Amino acid sequence: MGVQRLPVVTGPPKALEPGSYLTPPGLGRVVSVTVPEGWFGGAAAGGFSVGQGLDEANERFADAGLYVDVIPTPYGEAVTAFEELGGISHGSDPTIGTVDGHGSTTFRAHADGAPVVLDPIAPGLDLTSEAGEQIFIDVAGVTILVRTEVFNEDAQAALDTVVASIRFPED
Repeated sequence: MGVQRLPVVTGPPKALEPGSYLTPPGLGRVVSVTVPEGWFGGAAAGGFSVGQGLDEANERFADAGLYVDVIPTPYGEAVTAFEELGGISHGSDPTIGTVDGHGSTTFRAHADGAPVVLDPIAPGLDLTSEAGEQIFIDVAGVTILVRTEVFNEDAQAALDTVVASIRFPED
């Protein structure tokens, strides 16, 4: 079937066929992700999301979600600002690594209660109490923020596989 473009959505996520997807033009950075059976997703102006299962009543993912956004804050500043945010609990020290050969810093943090707005780092985004990982990636001077949420622990393995599939094909 080949690589497809993620659909642009303004409402609930759309059902996706298993396979690899690219962000639509205009995101500011091409990102690809591979999803298994039973995943939904879509793209918007600043990023995209994919997830397992669909909670139709709330128009969100039912089991797990992956949210990828291009953010305006430079990588080093974004990492430092995230470390200093109030209202969140860090599950462990951040991990320095790479995603598809690009430097990254991974946090395992969640909001202590109400969602924490990330406006100082990423306007319009937030961190919830269901948050899993937050991965900041420096892709040739562009900062990518990957956020995960897990609503059903049985979905964690599939989510980990999808996170590991993230690529930046225009390098």
